[in-house]
Amino acid sequence: MFSAAERAAFERDGYVIVPHLLDAPTLAPVRQVIARSVDRRVEQLHAQGLITQRYEGEPFERRWAQVFAEYARRPHAAPHLTVWGRHDILDRAIYDLYTDPRLTGIATALVGPAVTGNGDFWVRPKAPGDQTTTLAWHQDSFYYGGVVAPHMQVLSVWI
Repeated sequence: MFSAAERAAFERDGYVIVPHLLDAPTLAPVRQVIARSVDRRVEQLHAQGLITQRYEGEPFERRWAQVFAEYARRPHAAPHLTVWGRHDILDRAIYDLYTDPRLTGIATALVGPAVTGNGDFWVRPKAPGDQTTTLAWHQDSFYYGGVVAPHMQVLSVWI
């Protein structure tokens, strides 16, 4: 599945980029889950008077960026708006993506046949020009405090 150069890059850098692995129909249900989450967040912010409009006419790709930009202009802006996980987006569509054979195949190719998932998933919407929403490529094995045995690997998948 991976060339020798790609495998060497993974071993050296800790990540590999696989462009165009997932198609639009696969991602459409996940986008719907995220859009519903955006709807809830927008309603909450609007009801609290923290944004002046709901940006309902904006397409999926721009709506949250517009909301975030308005919110961030206020003195109370906080990065907590940019981390959504678990109960916020729990849905069958997320599970289906999480267990998609294309993703599990990549994981198996990188770390071997004994692959398991821990159910830790997050949506981290990126806001244009905002450094608090920009993360460098990384693996989350750091969060396990070095207790992962040398023969085990913790693999993160970014989509």
